[in-house]
Amino acid sequence: MNAPYKSADLGDSRAQLRRAGHSLDRVKTRTLLLLSLGCALAIVAAGVALGVRVASTPEAMPPSPIGSPVRVGDMVTVVDGAMRIGATTVISLRLGGVDDADASRDFALIVSGTGYLPVAGDCDPVRTEARPCRLEFPAPTEPGSQVVLTQTRGEEQARWVLVVE
Repeated sequence: MNAPYKSADLGDSRAQLRRAGHSLDRVKTRTLLLLSLGCALAIVAAGVALGVRVASTPEAMPPSPIGSPVRVGDMVTVVDGAMRIGATTVISLRLGGVDDADASRDFALIVSGTGYLPVAGDCDPVRTEARPCRLEFPAPTEPGSQVVLTQTRGEEQARWVLVVE
């Protein structure tokens, strides 16, 4: 069976290392200093990488103007306004420029950080000739509050900041 180590055994090992020219205390201190220097360099490198990442991130796209035509992918969209009718938020807009049977799926309304998809409206189908239509969202809004309407087609996106009437 293995006998437990005795402190005398450890003392003998240290004495042997000291006679051979090794200093246990200096090795430990040097090792700790080198490890702390390595950690500091890793932290600085991570900070530089984060700074480069933040600096190279494109700024948020400015909101599209209300009442002006905006091309999103192959569709031309004009957002006229937003109003609250009962428990729904209704967005008035004009769509055209493409034939699309289900264009309302491209829209979302963001209210207080929560996204809503349209539940009703008369925008589908969209034709090449622009025509007025409405999208209804089950979003809880109050008159005077701001909402964000987004439209995504393919890789392109537009957003409008609207004040609910």
